[in-house]
Amino acid sequence: MIAQIQAILKNAVAQGYALAQIMKSLNEHVHRYSAKNFATLFYGIFDQQTGILKFANAGHYPPMLVRADGKIELLTTTGPALGVLAEVEHVPQSVATAANDCILFYTDSVTETMNAGREEFGEHRLLAGFFQRRERSAHEIVQQLMEELRVFQAPDSSPDDKTLMACKIL
Repeated sequence: MIAQIQAILKNAVAQGYALAQIMKSLNEHVHRYSAKNFATLFYGIFDQQTGILKFANAGHYPPMLVRADGKIELLTTTGPALGVLAEVEHVPQSVATAANDCILFYTDSVTETMNAGREEFGEHRLLAGFFQRRERSAHEIVQQLMEELRVFQAPDSSPDDKTLMACKIL
């Protein structure tokens, strides 16, 4: 299913479709061809000239935006996960960014990482660690958060793919 989503996304972008139309096409495909499955997706288009990030968030964990002044914003969902409903509109949102703002994208396996006491890492720990490191480079933020996760994780827990991506606005 992920390969199909990637192919549809690549084609739609190449064809110059608007963000809302891309999300509609992806949703229709997943609903039609993925019997009772769904997929979360955050899709954004960043304009380097204006610093505007236009995005749609289909049920994915909201990326965390920490402003250079320390203010925190979540890039909330704009609609349900792809495939959940036959007809749904993901209304694109926009956020203006400025120099030294930083956005953290992550998968559910990051926040659901458990320690030996069966306690989840959670969004609060992730946000605290991200906030604490916000002035570092995107690469350092990701490396240090992954190390924090490694230390937190129970030694006997099954490894799951953990994905973190930080984008620092320059």
